[in-house]
Amino acid sequence: MEENLKLNIGCGRDIRQGWINIDGLKFPGVDDVCDVRGLEKYSGKANYIMANHVIEHLPFREIEGVLSHWKDILVKGGTIEITCPNLEVVWEKFQETKNYHSMLVAFYGNQKDHMYDYHLCGFTPNLLQEK
Repeated sequence: MEENLKLNIGCGRDIRQGWINIDGLKFPGVDDVCDVRGLEKYSGKANYIMANHVIEHLPFREIEGVLSHWKDILVKGGTIEITCPNLEVVWEKFQETKNYHSMLVAFYGNQKDHMYDYHLCGFTPNLLQEK
């Protein structure tokens, strides 16, 4: 494994140069096709983990274990960056716009392209920090 290892976990079509792009589906540019809950081969080796719009696709009951697993992948002092829909913001925008489609997609996912296109849980910043 290389030094300064950066993992783009659950990358989908967001392929990044200089990163190991990991996804459960074989999109063009994905380096490692595997479940984001089974990344043992990277244990203790990653300096940076990015998980953009991934965590909401996992069952809520598995979140603590997944986050613990991802922490095990990091070298000491490494960073995990998690981005996901903020349910408080989604609700506030819905109250302003009454755009049901946008709210439903944020809550439940697009549900059209593939088996991972569904949201199984949701977070606010405070709830995610508690995990």
